[in-house]
Amino acid sequence: MASDLPATLDSFVASLNESMAELRKETPGTLTDENKEEVKHLKTRKRKLFADTLKELRQMGVRYNLSQDRLAEQESLAICLASSAPIDFDASETAEYFFHKVLDLAPQVRRSSREHSEEVTSNEVTRGIGFVEGFIHLLLSQRRNVTAVTAAWSSLHGAINRLQGISRSDNDRSIVPNTKRSNWRQALGWLVEILSFSIQLIEIHGKLGESKNAAAIQELQSWLSRFASHNSILKTLATPLDRVTTTALQDVETNFSMDLQLFMEVLDQLIAANPNLGFILDEVRLWSQIEETELEPTTSSLDLKEFVNWVSTLCDKTLVAVEAARNQEKRFFVVTRSQVG
Repeated sequence: MASDLPATLDSFVASLNESMAELRKETPGTLTDENKEEVKHLKTRKRKLFADTLKELRQMGVRYNLSQDRLAEQESLAICLASSAPIDFDASETAEYFFHKVLDLAPQVRRSSREHSEEVTSNEVTRGIGFVEGFIHLLLSQRRNVTAVTAAWSSLHGAINRLQGISRSDNDRSIVPNTKRSNWRQALGWLVEILSFSIQLIEIHGKLGESKNAAAIQELQSWLSRFASHNSILKTLATPLDRVTTTALQDVETNFSMDLQLFMEVLDQLIAANPNLGFILDEVRLWSQIEETELEPTTSSLDLKEFVNWVSTLCDKTLVAVEAARNQEKRFFVVTRSQVG
């Protein structure tokens, strides 16, 4: 849904900055008898601009009288950051920058209740601070909503990308259901790295202990080459979904599982033949464990006609939500270009 809110807010902020710059430029550096009336008039214009700005913020729907509990939560930077999950979308870097900038400036705004210009009353300062707190409350609320939406979108987008990757790949052959969840892909990558590191440790152990570990090193290098080959093939294949895989991935998993079983037997033999290397080879075993859980079968009685009706209902609800959002936009954002121009 295209929205005029960003342009309206940009126009409002630009107009406010322009008015402030104009008043600042017209303000003389020193007060004299000649410019006394002019300064008095400028003060009136400044107070009017301040009052009009607060009025427009209230018309926009920004609250300025939050409860004490809410204010106490917002006053704690740690609570604000802990309750705000990161967001992930195209403009997230800019959004993150301004979010943290607002939180960084908030303490300075709160201190203005004790350190403010004599040209404004304490009540006016309190109201201004209240609107800033209202903005922070609105920012945190919108951030939670955006986080929930972007998290769902990222999950859906990731699933779509994985399916597209599978469909475009010439190496994956056919798509088949996946009946189990396994960490074999992570275990394969870990095993390649831990074997490479273990070989280096055994070489250092041999030099320092003046022991001959050539046979063990040669055996481990042979297995490292086999597992590295499996890992290289795996990297050329698309990442599967929880319940969807490919025959190519199944082939790699089968070959890796068979080699891993043989490697465990060889590892036991190496430990028995080289007890002095047990402290290294035992660690390799810990990084070679595959964890598997069976996925519960999913059955759906939803036929094509029911699915079409469900999609139609979803579209109707979406249109209603869009119309409601547009009405809310018109109701709360009553600041028009003519007002801020």
